[in-house]
Amino acid sequence: MANFDDLQKAIQTNLLIAFIDIARFVDVAKKFEGLELYDLMNGMAITAIRLIKKSPGRIVKFIGDSMLIIFPEESVDEGVLTILELKEAIIAYFKSYGLDIKLHVGVHVGEAIVGPYGEKPHKSIDVFGDSVN
Repeated sequence: MANFDDLQKAIQTNLLIAFIDIARFVDVAKKFEGLELYDLMNGMAITAIRLIKKSPGRIVKFIGDSMLIIFPEESVDEGVLTILELKEAIIAYFKSYGLDIKLHVGVHVGEAIVGPYGEKPHKSIDVFGDSVN
């Protein structure tokens, strides 16, 4: 698979699927006021985007303090290394704000359906299947 963004329709394929979530995020959130928390989390998202775009992986979505990331089957080894690098980058990012966080990181390789979902202006890539859940 060359690029997830090149998909014209959904396909069933093997993927590396990673889910990253900040442990006890409520405790982190309590330390910041509205827009400060937004800026903090936006910075985390930018950190992740910049790192993942250098790889064959794709951030499928952010959900609050969590993110879902996929890699094509032929890039599983690189995907695992990238997820480990991302974990360290996120921890360092929060440390720069004086926060000592822990992350939950789950990685699975399995069959899933991936493809374009929705329509413009809300069209994106999404994944479905038992391997995702």
